[in-house]
Amino acid sequence: MKLIKYFAFLSIILSVVFLYLAVDRLLDEVFIAVRHSSQLQLEKQLGNVKQRMIEDLITNKKMMDAAFEGVIDKAVITKRLNKYLFVAPKELIKGIYFVSDNWTVSFLYPNFTRPIALNSAPISGIKQLKRDIEIAKSYSKSLYFNSTFYNFKKHKNTTALLLIKPIFFKEYIGSIVEIVDISGRLAGNISYLKDYEIIVSSAPLKQLRYKNALISSSVVFVDFAVLHLFLVKHSPLLFFVKDKLKRAELIIITLIFVALGIAISGAVVVALRIKREKEKEIALKRLNKRLKLISNIFSIKGEYITSQNIEEILKAMKDVFSADLAGIFLKQKNIYYAYDGSLKTENYINIEGSISGLSWKKKESIILNDYYSSHLISKEAKLKSKQKKAMCATIAYNNRYFGVMCVGRKSDNNFKEEDFNFLKLLGTIIATNIHHSTMMENVIETLLNAIEARDKYTEGHSRRVGEYARFIASVMGFDDEFQKKIYMAGLFHDVGKIGIPDVILLKPTRLSKNEYEIMKLHAVFSYEILKNSEMLADVLDGIRGHHERFDGKGYPDGLKGEDIPLSARILAVADSFDAITTTRPYKSAMMLKQTKDELLKNSGSQFDPEIIEKILPYIEEMYNMGNQLKKQRSILPDYIDSLRRDMFYRDWFSGLFSMDKLHLLIGDLIARGVNFSVCRLAVEDYYKVWFEKSKRDADSIILAVADILKESVPGEAARSENVFTFIVKGVDSPQLFVKTLISTIQSKVDCHLSFACMRYPEDAHSVEEIIYKLDRLYRKVS
Repeated sequence: MKLIKYFAFLSIILSVVFLYLAVDRLLDEVFIAVRHSSQLQLEKQLGNVKQRMIEDLITNKKMMDAAFEGVIDKAVITKRLNKYLFVAPKELIKGIYFVSDNWTVSFLYPNFTRPIALNSAPISGIKQLKRDIEIAKSYSKSLYFNSTFYNFKKHKNTTALLLIKPIFFKEYIGSIVEIVDISGRLAGNISYLKDYEIIVSSAPLKQLRYKNALISSSVVFVDFAVLHLFLVKHSPLLFFVKDKLKRAELIIITLIFVALGIAISGAVVVALRIKREKEKEIALKRLNKRLKLISNIFSIKGEYITSQNIEEILKAMKDVFSADLAGIFLKQKNIYYAYDGSLKTENYINIEGSISGLSWKKKESIILNDYYSSHLISKEAKLKSKQKKAMCATIAYNNRYFGVMCVGRKSDNNFKEEDFNFLKLLGTIIATNIHHSTMMENVIETLLNAIEARDKYTEGHSRRVGEYARFIASVMGFDDEFQKKIYMAGLFHDVGKIGIPDVILLKPTRLSKNEYEIMKLHAVFSYEILKNSEMLADVLDGIRGHHERFDGKGYPDGLKGEDIPLSARILAVADSFDAITTTRPYKSAMMLKQTKDELLKNSGSQFDPEIIEKILPYIEEMYNMGNQLKKQRSILPDYIDSLRRDMFYRDWFSGLFSMDKLHLLIGDLIARGVNFSVCRLAVEDYYKVWFEKSKRDADSIILAVADILKESVPGEAARSENVFTFIVKGVDSPQLFVKTLISTIQSKVDCHLSFACMRYPEDAHSVEEIIYKLDRLYRKVS
């Protein structure tokens, strides 16, 4: 029995020993694995530090090149120095000097002294310095060199690099020399790594000895500079576990940790499950918010860039990104809004060195989780926004850039890549909306220009009617949606005039009954042209009925009272208001009082009395608004409109006037009391030539005679078939003048001519009498 107990006890002892040995062996393996992993991590971190150092030095060199680019003399260098120091980390610059082509040194930073000879400067290794400057000069660009030979008295122990930029203006004038504190820069680069130490040397060092630490080294080449980097990771805990703890304590600790590990693992599993569920819930809420934001942006149609819509978008962006500030800046539309709890106008995009300004300038999206420490961001922008993290996305469609949108956080929570991608998606969606909205605006503008180009005297009429209609709707208390629709109806109410022939639309005199019936069809034409437009569906009846009268005497359907659609009754008032307040060829514009009286006089007959009653207190405001709208630039040059209206007064075949125009010219001369004669000249053999030869031959005679008349009586000759009638002024004997003219014509043209003349005031006293007597006299002569 005892033997069994001893054997059992021995078994326990042996089990403990074997457990001890197993744990000890396991710890050795763990230590080796952990140390190997730590060493790999250390080398990786050294690679990152090395890469960041190289990028930092290259960036510094680019900033110096940019700052001193185009320097023409030493005086400009001092001015450019401030530009460079504004962006460069001044605390890491040990000195900046200018070495001229005659080897004198000027201290530029941190103090400025008078130039001294290079041999007198507190610099050792002058030969090496000269050699380096000559190398940079031969390459004609900024280069880095080791600074082993340049020990300034108050910086003797500084490990630094030398950045030399040669300055050329036509020829070499000197070099900018900067001592860069590479140790300080590297210390800044690894400030985020705890328990790390970095050592930098311009020459190889002897074996470094650190207790309880891991060491990794590398060599860095930058231009002509060579640096030796050593990254040290202090890991006392790792070595303490291996060397200081006793074997028995390791076993106990191991057992305790195993037990704790089991308990903790169970707790971790439960906690992870709860965390995953919460993360799913949070992710689902975030997704719902983002989908809602996208849906809201897509639901906005037409002119959606309003302060109300922008406020809703920015408010939702602030919530979706858990941001403290959201902004949208549309450069092409001069719209600059930021939201931090309330909407305000902030022109961040024009602040020098702001993230929105950088994004717009580079035409690319930017994310900065080191916003406040970033050298890309100016002090002014940092003070203005007070953000620690920021990202900005371009609002662009097919390489057409409209602006940028940004969000920022004051907290230390970084923006994630998925946040950045979603912000870029929002920028694309908004850009697409702006693009299609702009396309719609362009289509509307083009169609309006087409309508207004038909008639100079009604140019701007549709735009003003749209504004008047919207104003009337707002006074009557209608919502923004209806105001927008009635405005569009006003813009397009006369689109049907496209279908009215110019001979009716542009006729300068009163229309005949038949012409007026055709003119009235423009309202129906407008309806038919626009009837398939979804945008105008609710106001189409208004467009058709804008010439209906409240008393039923209007057109095209003769509707009466409230049978007339409300939109038509509003447009009728807006249309007539513009007509009576605008000057036309046949009438003058009414003044404010006359306008009020005219509206009141026609209230209940032409106009809905309820509408007139509601807008009457606002007539003056409408009147002034119309005057401002009439100042807008004309799209139709006067000379083009003059040519179009000449169709009523021009014989287009010969280029001379029509008889109607000649009658007006004669009437004007009579009104001014001018003495003149009217002569008539006929090509007697016109029809004979037409019959015997061809119409082309007959017409060539007409054109030849017309060309001679243009030179002899410019601007005052008319043609009707084979007969020319023209005015002769300042001639005592018009018959002699005409005979001479006939002689000239017959010397150039083979034709037979007859003529007759009538003098004013000797022979006749009015236009009608002149034409009547001239016609009778001409027939007798013929």
